[in-house]
Amino acid sequence: MARGLLVALVNAVEGREEAFAQWYLEEHINHTAKAPHFLSGNVYKNVAPYGNYDSPPPQYLAFYELDTDDYEVALEGLHEWGRESGGHNPPMDGIAEIPAEFTMAGWFVFEKSTHTKG
Repeated sequence: MARGLLVALVNAVEGREEAFAQWYLEEHINHTAKAPHFLSGNVYKNVAPYGNYDSPPPQYLAFYELDTDDYEVALEGLHEWGRESGGHNPPMDGIAEIPAEFTMAGWFVFEKSTHTKG
C-alpha cells in the first residue's frame, strides 16, 4: 500500500491538447513514475465536473503513489532522478514549452481507508 501521494490537478493549454496528450500522458507520467520512492503514476480524466468553480474545472487528476510518507524524501528522490535523467519533465521534440497548466499540486500522506466491497 502506498504511504503517500503526490497529487496534481492539470489542464491542457487551450489549443495544445494534442501536444499535452503526447507529453503529459505518454512521456511525463511514465518518466516521473520511475523516480526513487515513486511506485506508480496514474491519470484520471474529469468527465463530469461537480461543484462550483471560479475558473474552469481541472481536466485531469494525476497522482503518484509513494513508498514513503516523508514528502521531503520523495521530493529529494524526484530531484535526484531529474538530475540523473536529464529532468523529470523531459523536453519534447519541436515543443518549446510545457503544454499544461497545473491548477493545484500537493503531497499527501495516508490517514484512513474504508472498504465496503470484498
